[in-house]
Amino acid sequence: MSNFLEKEDALLERNESGDLVAITDTLKTKKGESISFIPISRGGIKEIFSLATNNETSKDQDKAIIFKYCINPKFTEIELDTLKPYLVTAIVTCILKNSGLTEPDASKVDEDIKKE
Repeated sequence: MSNFLEKEDALLERNESGDLVAITDTLKTKKGESISFIPISRGGIKEIFSLATNNETSKDQDKAIIFKYCINPKFTEIELDTLKPYLVTAIVTCILKNSGLTEPDASKVDEDIKKE
């Protein structure tokens, strides 16, 4: 087993046109619902976090992430104001994790290694 980083694991997947490929993942909720979203690129990260410098709240950042990147289900800006708080957290966490903004859960990595 090699400890070298695999290039495929380090890069966000893109299609032939160079666009980021949508990801589908399961939320960490009791029901385990799935969502599809476009991962956040480095440029997108700067854009989202620049909201903080414009006196936006973390709630505004979360809404911006869901509005811009979540594609199924797709929420309107009005719907985001009434989205259940635990789902906001679950959706944003899922998008950030799969965009490489947070380190994957070590137990999941261990499970993936055991499958190989």
